[in-house]
Amino acid sequence: MSRRRIISRRGIALALTGVIASLGIEAAAEGAAASAGPITGTCATATILPCVATAGQTYGGFTVASGDDERSVEAVLSQVVGPGADVTPVAQGFTPAVLSQGRRFDWSYRGTAQNVAYLTVKAGSGFAVIGVAGLKDGSVDVGALLGGRGLAHVDMWATHRSPTTPVVASALHGKDFLGDSRLARIENGTVPCLGVDTAQPARCAFTESSGSWLESGKGRFARTGQNISLDGKPGGDYVVAAKVGPDGSVPALAPAGFDSVGVSSADSLSGGAAVETLNSAANATFAQPLINYATREVCTSSYPHPDGALLNRWYTATKADGSTYQVYCYIGAGAGLNDINGAERDEYGRYYEAEAQYHVIWSNGYEVPAAKRPSTGGYPAKVIVNSAIVWRSVDNRVAIAN
Repeated sequence: MSRRRIISRRGIALALTGVIASLGIEAAAEGAAASAGPITGTCATATILPCVATAGQTYGGFTVASGDDERSVEAVLSQVVGPGADVTPVAQGFTPAVLSQGRRFDWSYRGTAQNVAYLTVKAGSGFAVIGVAGLKDGSVDVGALLGGRGLAHVDMWATHRSPTTPVVASALHGKDFLGDSRLARIENGTVPCLGVDTAQPARCAFTESSGSWLESGKGRFARTGQNISLDGKPGGDYVVAAKVGPDGSVPALAPAGFDSVGVSSADSLSGGAAVETLNSAANATFAQPLINYATREVCTSSYPHPDGALLNRWYTATKADGSTYQVYCYIGAGAGLNDINGAERDEYGRYYEAEAQYHVIWSNGYEVPAAKRPSTGGYPAKVIVNSAIVWRSVDNRVAIAN
């Protein structure tokens, strides 16, 4: 469970009090609670959101009190969405507005965080948990969930973990499929994609010659992380991206034992991944340094290295205008990461098993494997050595770190 906070719970209360008090719902909540019976907790048996948790229910050994505190929300999400839920409260940029007391409210988010994923609505002895990943605004009807009770408060939560929803493949086309490979749905001959440099969303054409894809009972899917052009040619300056579901999950190839085709269970990725912050040098999710073992030298303007990697050498370079700049080159553990799965490797080239070593980036409701690397550009693409090492989209046009 994370102990990082965007602001304190007291900060959230202060930020929302003005909104809630102006709508006059605190008194309504008290009156509704006095006349209503106990809330029925549906999260105990739910497999999807939204659902309701109520005081006295136990999730993974944790007994929920009446409030939607961080530990209670994580316990509920770990049972309903998947184990290891890790969230922090969001107040900056979030505005709830009640339309109908005890039933429906509008909300909007105008902050900068890309990883907002859930709303919780407190009423009486319980709280509803609602998935809103990939959305910036909406209208939520919680009347049936909360029995028409007045709303005590509404909170928004950012997630630091990306779980998967299994897709059982009937046929694989292409190479390098592993169990839990993340997938993008192919619709009308296109897939979601993000710009390598901008992380802006687009739709890229995808044909049988565009890259690796699979057939399933749920439709056709392409493997994420593949470089592609807008017209569907392999190796372009976009990356195949997965649409993030309302519950914060993305589709992934089911591991062996569930597939109708052969994917070895020994060749499976971690089911979960850390959601990193685009263009940040910090490792936001698990607060531990990168340990991917780089067999290639990684050269950058960053000094010291944000993950404490070994400085191999440095040199002075000259720009076209005659000015100079310093370049620092690192190698070995933590020097950089640029893997199609967003996964870190040990010194023998083997993927680590822990989900802390698997990384993704969310942008505008879409997900791609994350890379911690200098920027790239030009044609053919190359590393721009006078750029910083930060979290970016993976770019398989260029060999970086491994």
